[in-house]
Formats: sequence, structure tokens, C-alpha cells
Amino acid sequence: MSWKKVDPPKRKADYGYKYLRLLATPPPSKYDWANDRPHAPLPVQIGDVAQIYRRRDYGEIEHTVGHDLEQTFGKRVLELRWKCPHCDYAHEVFIPESWIAEGKAQFVEVEE
Repeated sequence: MSWKKVDPPKRKADYGYKYLRLLATPPPSKYDWANDRPHAPLPVQIGDVAQIYRRRDYGEIEHTVGHDLEQTFGKRVLELRWKCPHCDYAHEVFIPESWIAEGKAQFVEVEE
């Protein structure tokens, strides 16, 4: 599938179900509370495309990614669905919303 870069929606409320190309490796998205360490990262690579599922406040995901990572993620987070090439399952990945403005993620759509 071929993707082309597009401008971000004018309203952040319209981000849902749009696609992003990741231009940086996402921070760890899961924490293993039983062993007190982050889970091994997913094999997400720079250039992979993921679908925005939802915008969230950091407080909504703190129990999933681990405590005291607000400096890493910021106050607003994008929950993405990334389709794994190994298991063909859509895993959830969290990235800072600020990555869009920083150029670490860009909106894309299928090129016809």
C-alpha cells in the first residue's frame, strides 16, 4: 500500500481514525507491573503507518505505560492502532500528540 502525506485536520477533534506515518520510534507503551519494568517494545519501525484511535489525557494511560512518564508523553497522547506484520494483530501504541508539530509523525492517506 502506498501512502501520501496530507495536512493535519484543522480540528484535533477530527484526528480519530486518520492515519499517521511514524518518523520516530514510539516510547514503551506497556508496563509489566508484576516485574516492575516496561514490557519489551513492539517492533514498530520508523516509517510504519498506524491509525489514530483516540486522543487521551496522559492520566488515562498512566496505569498502562507506567508512572512518572508525563515528561515523555506530555499532557495529551494519541492512542494508535498499529498492525503487526508478524502476528497480523492491531496493537495499541501511544505517542505524544506533540509529535505532529515536532515532525515526528505526519498525517497520511492511501495514495490512489
